Amino acid sequence: MKKTLTIILLFVFTICQAQVKQDLRVELPADDPDGTFQAISFGKEGLISFRGEKTSKKSTRWIFTRMDVNQKQVDSTAFEMPRMLRFREYRVLQERVAFLFVCESRRAFQIVMLNFNTMQTEKINGNLAAKAFVEDMCLIGDYVFLEQMTKRTPILIIVNLQSKISRKLPLKVQGASRVWTMGLETVGDGNEALIYLGCRMKSKNATIQVQHWSKEGQMTRKYFISDNDINNITSLTGSLVSGDRMIFCGTYSGKSSSKGAGYFVASFTDGERDFIRYYNFLDLENFTNYLTERKQKKLDRKKKRKEAHGNTMELNLWFVPHQVIELNHQFYFICEFYFPTYRTVTTTTYINGRPSTTTHTYFDGYQYTHASLICFDRDGNKLWDNTFELFPAYKPFSVIRFVAANVQPEGKVDLMYSSMNRLFSRSFDSQGKIVKSTNVEGIDTGGEDEKTKRTISSIEYWYDNHFLAYGMQRIKNREKADKPKKRDVFFINKVSTE
Repeated sequence: MKKTLTIILLFVFTICQAQVKQDLRVELPADDPDGTFQAISFGKEGLISFRGEKTSKKSTRWIFTRMDVNQKQVDSTAFEMPRMLRFREYRVLQERVAFLFVCESRRAFQIVMLNFNTMQTEKINGNLAAKAFVEDMCLIGDYVFLEQMTKRTPILIIVNLQSKISRKLPLKVQGASRVWTMGLETVGDGNEALIYLGCRMKSKNATIQVQHWSKEGQMTRKYFISDNDINNITSLTGSLVSGDRMIFCGTYSGKSSSKGAGYFVASFTDGERDFIRYYNFLDLENFTNYLTERKQKKLDRKKKRKEAHGNTMELNLWFVPHQVIELNHQFYFICEFYFPTYRTVTTTTYINGRPSTTTHTYFDGYQYTHASLICFDRDGNKLWDNTFELFPAYKPFSVIRFVAANVQPEGKVDLMYSSMNRLFSRSFDSQGKIVKSTNVEGIDTGGEDEKTKRTISSIEYWYDNHFLAYGMQRIKNREKADKPKKRDVFFINKVSTE
């Protein structure tokens, strides 16, 4: 099939005076509808789209396309890779992107470094630890960190991008009988890394240790988040306030659970904790509005009974947190909530004329329900919060983040997420009030005679007031005979808020 890059200028439209418009669109051919497709934003410098297409039983061709903010192609590059190396994830630092490919059956990995400015690639090969699975990845300075989990202890693989040498370090916590991974992330403009470790101490108390690593690949500091606290920390994210001060935000549960009953804010200076403050989710504005009126009233009655006996009502939920955003000495924390769904299949077979009925229960994806936006200051005081319904039609089979955020200097916050062929936008003022709420029916193809038959979409923040909505679409042409009746495309739409 002819490989062409099509740029379509979309009609700008507004729905219900919602001030959301789709300005530009790019279509890339999707010969393999089950292949990998992704768009990576580089702010005002543009974006990179990449896709993997099966070329043979043993090989996949990876194509990278650089575009400017008008979504015009600037440059491209491509290479072949063995199919046994499966794409896992990527990380961005300034003008570089690190792509991770893994073959766990052979305990091998390959990191492909791509330079956004030159579009040149460089490959680094390495070996994984035995009987371990890659949990997370980050890119800091000239190092890539790979976090692996084994049955006994986590392992950190540090890959030097200059020497192309990797080393394996067991992640241990002194006095702990068991250690497990809780993720890692970059802070300080991407030049430092935080490794989060859950620990079961020999005293049987659970705690969280955060290891602070420099861009030179050295651990510089340790933090114990929940040492001797009664609440169980279930997730956390950090922000570097200054050279010696860290702010951590996350979720907690009063029980030993992986769910969340509320969120916390903690401050550390020189590795020592200044404070930690806990906030119950049920105290947040509009938190239970996603429930039916009947369920809300039932929950309110139960909460009042608890309070009458001097107890606190908690609602433990599944969640996925975002990395905390700092702007103008304020912090913004987003948390999305979901629950697992299942379906039951009953089959009847006949053996010697007698019926035999069997019932099987299958996992049917995660249903997302709502999301909370919380703003707090450097002292951990909550300035405002709000919660909005988040009920996408698409139920992913792995935990993802639907919401993309743009925090503006004056304190306004724009949140956007996509669900199949629809776009949803919520705008908050500097006091947390929703000032605009938009539901856009249809990610536009730019053709009046075209109809989308299937859409799988994602969204992320790009620059200024612009977002990227991208994914897969099957498009049917209803009238024009000079075009194919159906086509599968990887699309990238430029979406703007006002």
